[in-house]
Amino acid sequence: MHLRIPLQRPLIRIVRQHPVLFAVLAAHLLLWSLANQFISPHPDTIDHWVQSRFLSLGYYEHPPMVAWLLRGITTVLGSSEAALEIGAQLINLAILAATYALAARTFGRLAAGFTLAMLEATLYFSAGSTIFQIDQPMMLAWIASLWALLSYQRTGQGRWLLVMGLFAGLGGLSKYVMVLFYLGVGVYITLVPAARKEWRNPYQYLGGIVALLVVSPLVFWNSQNEWASFVYQLRKAVPEGTEIFGRHALNFTVGYLIIFSAPLIAWGVLALFPRVRREGRGDSPFTLVLIMSLTPLAFFTLILLRGSFSDPKWANVSLLGFYMLAGAAAAERWRAGRRRGLFHALGWAHALNVALIALIFAHIYRPFLPVPPDKDPTRQLVGWRRTAEQVEALLAEREVPLPDYVLSIFYPLASQFALHLSNQPLTHSLERPARNLWSPLEELNERNTLMVCERNCAVHVVRVESRAGLRLEIVGTVRTVWGGIERRRLSVYRVTGRSPRRGKRQRSGWAAADRDAVAAAIVPHRPILWEAAPAKPGPGEP
Repeated sequence: MHLRIPLQRPLIRIVRQHPVLFAVLAAHLLLWSLANQFISPHPDTIDHWVQSRFLSLGYYEHPPMVAWLLRGITTVLGSSEAALEIGAQLINLAILAATYALAARTFGRLAAGFTLAMLEATLYFSAGSTIFQIDQPMMLAWIASLWALLSYQRTGQGRWLLVMGLFAGLGGLSKYVMVLFYLGVGVYITLVPAARKEWRNPYQYLGGIVALLVVSPLVFWNSQNEWASFVYQLRKAVPEGTEIFGRHALNFTVGYLIIFSAPLIAWGVLALFPRVRREGRGDSPFTLVLIMSLTPLAFFTLILLRGSFSDPKWANVSLLGFYMLAGAAAAERWRAGRRRGLFHALGWAHALNVALIALIFAHIYRPFLPVPPDKDPTRQLVGWRRTAEQVEALLAEREVPLPDYVLSIFYPLASQFALHLSNQPLTHSLERPARNLWSPLEELNERNTLMVCERNCAVHVVRVESRAGLRLEIVGTVRTVWGGIERRRLSVYRVTGRSPRRGKRQRSGWAAADRDAVAAAIVPHRPILWEAAPAKPGPGEP
């Protein structure tokens, strides 16, 4: 007697039809799940997990979708490093599978296979799959919206524009960048003569209304919180001081060439140029995907000419579409027997990606690159479980109970202890007081609260006592050695009462300070790191 599983035959048929997809996804999952065993979750992922413990219709820096998804994952798998790592792998595999499916539907399975091979040759879509950020839900929504738009282009049925609005709204609940999807639609309708009639299509506007309805809870939350999230994002585009014209645009361009594979981008541009000239401005899937990909890239490049902050991963949705088109060009050349250039580009891209990943992991294990400790993000990826164990041992030795709250100047430090201490306390940040919805200042004195810092602790003690009005008492210092090198040295303080240094401004209430912080200029993230020097391992340390 054989056990029959519903949908068993359709699933087997799909696997047989797309062996490349499932082979690549299986290898990807195995490799990066293994890599996760040697590093801690990315600080951004942990920060989003902290927010997921307090569900809301919005947060002060971004929409709520990433927190909602992480809440669902940790509800099923528990709040642990493993749960966050599994969640990161699942959503990144979903992005790769969705991109493959859309490329296969639009340009054929061979093109989709090349698209997948190209994405795996980029640092962002390979090593980046260990991270769960606000970008991942937005990318899924972007791919789904593009699928609906291409379905409308193929069938002419207006209901696909309503489906597009649904997915675009979900993308808006993930990241505000999703608004560029409709900007791309507008650019396409304007530039392509055969599509200009769409300005008179009521379904286009009904789809937009659907998107607004889906995102309306976020708009309502912002209206009740002084438009805090919108203000925060808009300030990123405001120049600070005397910025050099074009500096951030240049950093953005160089950055995405590195993390999205410069060799493949160069090959793709050269391979696509003849088809761009051949297609012209025809109403075709190729032209649609091309314009939808170029619009976000052009938008960010232009605003960063005078902007104040750049991040190369903003190019992610542009490069998803670009590699779909590059995969189609690769399939054409494969069928035509023109394969040498394609092999060279893919070979160099994968070799460079492997070299970059090996360099990063070698530096994580034993730092050797000339990066100052306070600017080395890899130091935040190792040794946190050991640090938490050391802090718990210190507290037990001093007969101090585990904290209800962990206070730090910069929020990533407190977030690490929220995840790794056995009782998973709440966090409080002085750098971003608007984040402290779940830790009112008044409760820090009434409950058991610790402050942790890594460097310049005397200065930060004064800041806490004068700004927050809390009196601190040193508990002790822990020193974490990982891989034979000292990674961090933390000073741990205990809140013992109100501080006489607290000024009159703070007596008026922390809520007002929270509101002021939301409207204030962005405080750039400058982690406080102790300048670690090589050290011999202590007893019992590897």
